[in-house]
Amino acid sequence: MKAIHAFLLLIFIHMNICTTVGFTEKSCSEYQPGKKPAYSYDFCRSTNWEGTYARCCFVKLELNERRLYHCYGLSDKEWYDIDNAKSYLEQQLNYKVNLIECSSSYLYSSLLLLLILLF
Repeated sequence: MKAIHAFLLLIFIHMNICTTVGFTEKSCSEYQPGKKPAYSYDFCRSTNWEGTYARCCFVKLELNERRLYHCYGLSDKEWYDIDNAKSYLEQQLNYKVNLIECSSSYLYSSLLLLLILLF
């Protein structure tokens, strides 16, 4: 059991060093439609959202049979009514919106893994 705690301590120290030294923070507005493409659901969820955004959601768009993946910041009002936000996004960008995903899974799986290792 002590080996697991020592291993977890080393992992946390390594994560702290990596986040303070080598990685830059990503912004949700950098990955809006028409800008850089997003990588996954969890990538959008882990970006920083600034201003009036309540969440940064992953959006799967389609334009002329071409699929595009981006992040899209939603305010509280838009998040409570996703269908309205979807229609607004379709009108604003002239893309067909296939999916708006605002939940993340990596937090639950890593917490479950930690619980399994500790108990």
